[in-house]
Amino acid sequence: NKSKIEEVIETLNHHQKIARVVIISTKGSAPRKAHSHMIVTEQQAFGSIGGGQLEYQVHLFAGKLFYLCKNLIVR
Repeated sequence: NKSKIEEVIETLNHHQKIARVVIISTKGSAPRKAHSHMIVTEQQAFGSIGGGQLEYQVHLFAGKLFYLCKNLIVR
């Protein structure tokens, strides 16, 4: 059984598009605090920024970015 970091490394080795999503700040009550992060690929996600609607919106946005930036590599 692979660890999460091994899964991320394997994903990177297959040259899939990935996005790192980071919560910069929060206001009021929030499920996760600043600096929470997750990795989103075209097929899956690693980690969590709080679940629910927020992660759903992140997945939609990342999917649009992956589609629009098919040949773009940003580091």
